[in-house]
Amino acid sequence: MSDKTEVELVIRSRSGKDRVVQRVRGVRYEREGKLFFHYKEPEGDMGRVSTTLKVEPDYIRLLRQGDIRSEQQFGLGRKLGGYYDTPHGRFELDTETKKLQVQLKQGLGRLAWTYDLYVSGERTGRYELDIEIKAVSL
Repeated sequence: MSDKTEVELVIRSRSGKDRVVQRVRGVRYEREGKLFFHYKEPEGDMGRVSTTLKVEPDYIRLLRQGDIRSEQQFGLGRKLGGYYDTPHGRFELDTETKKLQVQLKQGLGRLAWTYDLYVSGERTGRYELDIEIKAVSL
């Protein structure tokens, strides 16, 4: 599965009472035995941003590049560092992952994780992400 394959991602995120659902098209590819998903986020508050997810059985790395740059890492039961760059400066991020599910078969399926987010050492809330990855239907 080294070639890039087009996929559709349905991204459901929740924080408190806020819920957001996004549908995006992207590509799936494999490099050095790791699975990657790359997509452009719908333009909004963050401007133009493309996102890459690196997925392993017990670890997910989310990297955003563009008008905003950030990195977050998720590993079950672990507190991992990251960052969020804005025109106004850099914020240090930490994620403490409470739940992590990687249910993929041939690069399709579901990713789901729940984490507490810390910005500059202070907890800002709990977030839930659920990403359904489907083949693009013609």
